[in-house]
Amino acid sequence: MHLRPTTLCGYKLKLKRIVETFGHMKMCDIKPHHLTEFYKTLSDGGRRDRRDLTKLSGTTVLQYHRILSSLFSTAVQWQILFANPCERVKPPKMEQVEAKYLDEIQAAELLKALEDEPLQYQVKIQMLLFGGMIR
Repeated sequence: MHLRPTTLCGYKLKLKRIVETFGHMKMCDIKPHHLTEFYKTLSDGGRRDRRDLTKLSGTTVLQYHRILSSLFSTAVQWQILFANPCERVKPPKMEQVEAKYLDEIQAAELLKALEDEPLQYQVKIQMLLFGGMIR
């Protein structure tokens, strides 16, 4: 499987939290209610061991669900498990977030404010503004 470096890095970070939560359990002992509780904990902004984490978006929680589902599907395919518990859990919902953008007046104010800044910042901001670039 060929993954982009950013995707691989994201998977590694997510797998760390998955292992922290489920690493003490056998795969066959993980039931749908464990997964539901895990998703709820992620959405509420904490873990079993501490509550100081920020809330994760529905999209991020859904990514956790997809990773877990893929792991369990592979275990079923390899005949380690008889069934994938993720299939018995409703996947977390992705919330639709409206894109934020600058209107013409705000863009003009930004360009005016850039006039006194170093050239490197002017170029970066202008590329983002005129090119509509995102990460």
